[in-house]
Amino acid sequence: MELPERMLVEEVKDAEDVAAGLQVFLEQVPPRATDISANMSELFAISSTLRAFHHSFSPMELGQPSVMVAQNIAMTLNSLAYTLKSVRDMFGRSKYTAYSGSPQYRALWDDLDSQLRAESNQSLCSRLENYRIFLQGLFDLWMGTPSAIDLRIFHSEISSLLRRQELADDYAHQGGAMARPPLTHFATYPSYAGRSSATSSSNDYEPYSGYPYSPEIPMNTPQSPTFSNVSSQTYSSWETYSSSSSGTPLHWVRKVFDGRHPLTPFRRAGQSTRCVGRDDPQIIDLLERDAFIRVHEMHFEECDVRVRFYWRPSDHRARIAYLSHDRNTGLATRFCLPFTALQIRRADSTLQLCRADQGDGRLILWANLKFTAYERMVLFYCAFVAMKHQDHRSSSSSFQDICEPPDNVQFAGEVMDDSFLHIFRVYRDRDSGAVRFETTPRRGKMKGTPIWTAFVTDKVGDRHWMKRIDSKTIQFRGLRPYVFCDNYVPPRTPSGHFQLKFTSKSDSEQFSHVMSGLARRR
Repeated sequence: MELPERMLVEEVKDAEDVAAGLQVFLEQVPPRATDISANMSELFAISSTLRAFHHSFSPMELGQPSVMVAQNIAMTLNSLAYTLKSVRDMFGRSKYTAYSGSPQYRALWDDLDSQLRAESNQSLCSRLENYRIFLQGLFDLWMGTPSAIDLRIFHSEISSLLRRQELADDYAHQGGAMARPPLTHFATYPSYAGRSSATSSSNDYEPYSGYPYSPEIPMNTPQSPTFSNVSSQTYSSWETYSSSSSGTPLHWVRKVFDGRHPLTPFRRAGQSTRCVGRDDPQIIDLLERDAFIRVHEMHFEECDVRVRFYWRPSDHRARIAYLSHDRNTGLATRFCLPFTALQIRRADSTLQLCRADQGDGRLILWANLKFTAYERMVLFYCAFVAMKHQDHRSSSSSFQDICEPPDNVQFAGEVMDDSFLHIFRVYRDRDSGAVRFETTPRRGKMKGTPIWTAFVTDKVGDRHWMKRIDSKTIQFRGLRPYVFCDNYVPPRTPSGHFQLKFTSKSDSEQFSHVMSGLARRR
């Protein structure tokens, strides 16, 4: 028996179309956002594994183990097809109109949840998680690698579910995937795969976050700190790395901390650098054992502290490690937590990393990081928030990350980057006096996550660095954006100059007025 290639291709497309369709519900049903985003993540993970199967197909005669794998894939795809049809039926009952505050989408989502629970006593997310884990285990067997999970449990659950689905289905297609109508393709954020490049191939599916999909999620249970081993509560995958000539993944964060940025000192001293977490002497060994790569290390010299960013290429999980050394006693301590377990906020020149108390959910301090220069603090903050939101597991905290107080915002307007809408802001720090630009996504789950920032303190007042091209477009000379994702280049002219294209003439004029005002204050 060969791999069911046609079914593989169909379900890859089906899973990704359904995930894209859930974007409407993600935006319109905020109380269910965590659950909906987790379903989208599972769908993209399933799609990734199915692609891996498709690419590993060989027309050679299959042995008995491979026959078993192919049969189980077919069973899983049949059940998945029924499940995805239920979700598409929900789409069909909606009018795809983003009514602000309308109860329609929540009612449809809750009806689907009730339907699926009545069918299998499982939520959609639990069902998709079973498909994903079982398919990954089958892929391991297909590639000749012993599976790290007991596949019999998942086989039993999925086969029982399939029997119930077949009995309930009006078409009664025994053992075969259902014929399905053409799916509606929802508008999503395209991939930042490079501006003015060749058209993306059919393999470049575009999840709503605006960044390309990433490799499969490993099935090994991590030994480094995490809250649970349950399904990832995530929403999408950002492509966050490229590869060096040796094949070693290169994370974008290595380009951010290049030391070429200005250093504008703070006038007021913040709280001292310290960590009040639980010391774990073995944490570095555990991180390496769990395939995490150290991608950045920042020194806080006044207290002999090093803070490291660790990242796992396979699923973009991120960990922060705090390493300190007492010069008087010689005592070394090591602390570590997932990025997604922490909320970051600013207090003067200090960034506070807080975690949610597992009892009452209130934020409690995990670490203080004191900075002497504004730019260094901003780059740390932006990189932390971006890596946190690129992690496949969603944050365990509902609190918002905050770096700039409201009175630091000098301007906020909407700009267009190709077909993408971004919010562009100008910040002036009241303590240091530093000025910077920043863009974030206009909408969606990544709203508020930095895409790029540029420090322009030394440019303010220079008459020659800004040039108006038309009523909505302004060009800049000598601007250096720091980008917080891979495969993205901020918009530039053919001559290489950075430019902003506002969506309205009034925003463009207001921006120019604000910059003139900042120049007069220098």
